[in-house]
Amino acid sequence: MGESKADAVFRQTERRLFRLTAGDDGAVRGKLADLRRGAGKKPGEDPRVWGILFSELPEEMYGKKGEPSREEWAIHTALTLFAVHQQGNDPKQHSMNQKGISLGAAASRLVAADGGDDDARERVARRFHQVVLAPDISARAYYLRSFIQLLRSNDIPLDYPMLARDLWLSQFPECETQVRLQWGQDFYRWHHDEEGKDEES
Repeated sequence: MGESKADAVFRQTERRLFRLTAGDDGAVRGKLADLRRGAGKKPGEDPRVWGILFSELPEEMYGKKGEPSREEWAIHTALTLFAVHQQGNDPKQHSMNQKGISLGAAASRLVAADGGDDDARERVARRFHQVVLAPDISARAYYLRSFIQLLRSNDIPLDYPMLARDLWLSQFPECETQVRLQWGQDFYRWHHDEEGKDEES
């Protein structure tokens, strides 16, 4: 369901990330700071990020009746979390947005950074499960923020357009199970892939 809209959310997030990091250094730092202040807030609540979120957003993605749309929630959450993740690093030199690293794969890398043993996997899994099992997008954004801070502390990047697409899909009950399955598969698949590389070397 909604594959074309999911792809549109991906592209809108990708386009905004490119614009966000393409300006002069002072402007980039200012926009990232504004986005960090918007983390944890509803889309549209902080006027400092209106331009980043709403500029050239397709009409069909705008929320109605004073409530943010699913698209606005997904894009806003991904962009503000990217800004949290990017803090302390120049996005032109060392971007925390890296293509192909899903949330599950990033969580698995966090296990490796925490020692790679069963205890580390259990510690990370507890935090990851809070994100995965969150009852709605607002709660998921809340738990994601602290999880992203763990990734930042361990210099582990994430694919933010992919995250936005997953967050959009997760707001539909019939798609949420699919997203959870993919995150879980990636959490364990990446770990096994890395174990195989270690054994070959």
